[in-house]
Amino acid sequence: MSKDGWQRVKRLFEVAVEQPPSERSAFVLAAVAGDEAVRREVEALLEADDAEADISKRWPAASQSLLAEL
Repeated sequence: MSKDGWQRVKRLFEVAVEQPPSERSAFVLAAVAGDEAVRREVEALLEADDAEADISKRWPAASQSLLAEL
């Protein structure tokens, strides 16, 4: 992907991540205007961001559980 393509991916990701989760897919589909490579990259970044958020949410409970066992 070209440098311009990556810049587009970055800009779309930054806007998409601010959308409510239920609206992200529709936003990305409309924003990429049929560019499947850009769509895949933006969606991959959104999935990675969601996974990171899930881990961050679970970490306090997991750490407290581990400390209680010690």
